[in-house]
Amino acid sequence: MNYASKVSRTACCVVLYPMQVVGRSSAPGALDTFAPSLYLYPPRDRVPLDKFESWAMDRLSALYELDRREVSGALDSEDIHAICKKYGLYTPRNDIYSHFTLRLAFCKTEELRRWLIRVETRLFRARFEAATTEDKAKFLKENNLHMKPVSEKELVKLRDQIFFFVSGNNQQLMNDSVYKVPFELALDLVARRRVFVRQGEAFVPFSQVVSIVAAKFRSHLSNELSLAFRASFRSNTLLDERIEPLLTALRSNQLLDNSYKAAAASGSVSLAQLDVVSLVPG
Repeated sequence: MNYASKVSRTACCVVLYPMQVVGRSSAPGALDTFAPSLYLYPPRDRVPLDKFESWAMDRLSALYELDRREVSGALDSEDIHAICKKYGLYTPRNDIYSHFTLRLAFCKTEELRRWLIRVETRLFRARFEAATTEDKAKFLKENNLHMKPVSEKELVKLRDQIFFFVSGNNQQLMNDSVYKVPFELALDLVARRRVFVRQGEAFVPFSQVVSIVAAKFRSHLSNELSLAFRASFRSNTLLDERIEPLLTALRSNQLLDNSYKAAAASGSVSLAQLDVVSLVPG
């Protein structure tokens, strides 16, 4: 497959399918229940325009709130899940449509892409950490992350080395499955001396797999945003005419919460809002 055909296919999947809006409510399509997701496939069912807009607004508000609180140092996993609940991100259709809508809106510049990648990765990481063991295992299998479980025999032989390199609660590790992954997939853990490495493979306890899947999510989203940006030049004329003003408003930060609007109007911007302000077109 040459590059041009790849871009053309991405235009159809990423740009066109999420744009199937209608004027009134229609029956929801069958989407997976909520679980950690790489958002590999855009939704293909129809969605009413008011829902399309409100879901995107909710997600953007959630991401701005997450970003502001993280900058101020007042953010932990419980806070993130409270934000998700507040803005309805635990509703599957809301979650998937709003994610793909913000891809379309924030693919236009490197600065916008970088911001979206950072906050979406932070959100994904918190969700994965809070997922059940069953959902995590399902995620690894479905996304083919090339992780091989270490046999009990090998684990007994290498337990001392693994314990030596892994910080934290070693008692918890004793109850963890351990996976062998290619060295290059665990660079973050290796750099922080958190895993044992042998013959090009990193031995990663299940409780630390989140670092690897978060890196995978970041890489995938970065690639998809770049492809969406290239595809947008070919597909702008195919967008529903009602959608482009919404995407423009999202990019221009016209859908921020009232507290930010008030701060902007007064000319007083807090430290936590600098990243947000930098995204507003001049």
